Amino acid sequence: MVIDQRFLSSPEMIGQLNESLEEGVQVRTVKDVPLKLIICDGEVAMLPLRGRGADVSPSLVLRDGLVNIARSLFEVVWEQGRPYGATGLGLDAMDSSILRLLLAGLTDSAVAGQLGLSSRTVQRRVQALILRAGVSTRIQLGVACASPRLGPTPAGGVWGRCARGGRRPPSGGGG
Repeated sequence: MVIDQRFLSSPEMIGQLNESLEEGVQVRTVKDVPLKLIICDGEVAMLPLRGRGADVSPSLVLRDGLVNIARSLFEVVWEQGRPYGATGLGLDAMDSSILRLLLAGLTDSAVAGQLGLSSRTVQRRVQALILRAGVSTRIQLGVACASPRLGPTPAGGVWGRCARGGRRPPSGGGG
């Protein structure tokens, strides 16, 4: 599933999204989804005829070659998206939510508003995560959370704690 960052502005949607993650759905976020699209079993696709904001929209059903075009578009958007989901750090629910929203591109104040926290609390928790991960900056924390398989395994670093979310430390050094 690929979602628009604006989708994350609704607390109800985040709850539904987290349920999807628990069910094993892979999710990526992009700044702007080019269009709504549903692909079913690679055989049929549905494309709403109206733009965003419409409550109910008639859809165009695509088959054969047009499904291949729709699938190609989805794959391009998927590759451009950022993973939304497990951070691989074995965190509590609040810290996981903070990191997921930050990795999806929300600001500290937007994260704070979503989670009912102050911006200062979000900043303090991020600083604690930086220390816990054994990195120095927010950028390093983001890279460590989003891509725990990059590079060699640093002793005592974040990769040594990747037990949750199906991510495991690499077996050897980088390659």
